[in-house]
Amino acid sequence: MMNFVVYCIIAFLCAFGFICLLYTVWNGWLARASEPLYILVPCDETTQDIELKIKAAQAALSRCSQKGQKRIVVLDNGMSELTKEIAHLAAEDSGDVLILRANELQNLN
Repeated sequence: MMNFVVYCIIAFLCAFGFICLLYTVWNGWLARASEPLYILVPCDETTQDIELKIKAAQAALSRCSQKGQKRIVVLDNGMSELTKEIAHLAAEDSGDVLILRANELQNLN
């Protein structure tokens, strides 16, 4: 009787693992390419380490398996001049960084 219970548990775990594998394949390889992905990095005059935040967002985008357009949006809520300069340099280095104000977010798509 104990063997039957163990075999049922193993069969259940195998079926659950197979379903999780199918779900991962379906979402990873067959994801719709038309859905854009944006990571929002809000910045104001008190924001420090903007370069580090942009690099972390780029690392998160590289780990994302979603197909389609992937961008980082630096939201300018009154950034200081030094922060703006650093953000513009990061935007020039990679084509996936946008610097926008809050009223420009509506026109993103």
